[in-house]
Amino acid sequence: MTVLRTAAIIFIFFCSAVAWVILGGTLVHRTDQAKDFGTGAVGELWGTEQLQVAPRFYYKVTREVEVPAEEPAEGGTPTPAKKQIIEEPVFLEPAQADVDASLNLQHRKKGLLWFSTYVVEYRSTYRLVNDAAEPRVVFVEYSFPATNALYDDFTFRFKDQEVEFPSGGADYIVSSVELGPGETADVVIGYNSPGLDKWVYSFGDGVTRVRNFTLVARTDFKDVDFPEGCVSPTAKKETEEGWELTWAYKDLVTGYQLGVEMPKKLNPGPIASRMSFFAPVSLLFFFTVLFIISAVKINGVKPIHPMNYFFLAAAFFAFHLLFAYLADHVDIHLTFLISGVISCLLVFVYIALARSAKYALAYATFPQLMFLILFSYAFFYPGYTGLIITVGAIATLAVLMVATARVDWAAKFGAKKGD
Repeated sequence: MTVLRTAAIIFIFFCSAVAWVILGGTLVHRTDQAKDFGTGAVGELWGTEQLQVAPRFYYKVTREVEVPAEEPAEGGTPTPAKKQIIEEPVFLEPAQADVDASLNLQHRKKGLLWFSTYVVEYRSTYRLVNDAAEPRVVFVEYSFPATNALYDDFTFRFKDQEVEFPSGGADYIVSSVELGPGETADVVIGYNSPGLDKWVYSFGDGVTRVRNFTLVARTDFKDVDFPEGCVSPTAKKETEEGWELTWAYKDLVTGYQLGVEMPKKLNPGPIASRMSFFAPVSLLFFFTVLFIISAVKINGVKPIHPMNYFFLAAAFFAFHLLFAYLADHVDIHLTFLISGVISCLLVFVYIALARSAKYALAYATFPQLMFLILFSYAFFYPGYTGLIITVGAIATLAVLMVATARVDWAAKFGAKKGD
């Protein structure tokens, strides 16, 4: 193994690493573009994240306030103090609130990214009680969870009367009705609406108090998570399709929200870019195995030429290049399988022609399955990627140590015995 041959192999490795860095950077750029464009496009077509804020209930009271006198301008007449009647809202807590939300997941793909879209079937009933000895005009103010959204089968009833939607459009609706002494009335709100990524229910700004509150969220998916700033349900019941999640409180004071985050599919863009940036490490392991086998001439094999290393590196690069652009059109797992099979066939056939089928299978294809296929597939499991790669690296080290333990390295690299 001459110094020139070794230098050529190192040069091929670094050129390959540069190519992977360029590919990875291109994929990051494409993914960012797809995210910016796709989020807006999906939002326009399918809605955005929904934050449903609880409606506000209040009645108005009048009181007399004194407006202080104003100092006159130079040469002017002083304005005397006067009294003014103003109206102030007094917020009313519902005696009971029952909210029901059915979440139906529908993943949609734009370019290299999957988006977690859904349809929520929302129904809520708020019970109001006039505990005063005189009639009160009670107001309800309802805000929509998102401005750019569709609301099908929209229902808004107050005291069994359908509330008219304001002409000209609005982000919220205000309605009022008179309640007699001790009278009870229900406010019913419902709709079907598409959304994106998560659905959240908020009690309002700041710390809020609610009584006899129940929210039941039904999902048609099993992989349930909860957004940041939201509390877990008080009860969970598994169903055939997903979960029935219940938040039930008798007297709650909180600043937290309630909600469900939609499960996300594996996105080929981020995975492809991470695989590309890691690819030089896979190739380094592969070249190391071939280099050591050639150096120690295990089973009398003849060293392969640096040009062979060049074509092997190209076969490795073909895997990532095909995966990056085929994933736009084919399922990500099928894309991985197709890319892996093609790359492995390239390596096997090439080495089989250059040496033999036995040599290709043992010293090229098998290491490729370990360092390219297994290491790349580890990125499909983000929580275990590092562990899988570490175990594979240690296993490789163990095999190489056993295989070369009795090798006379001084003789292999041209040194005299005893040096």
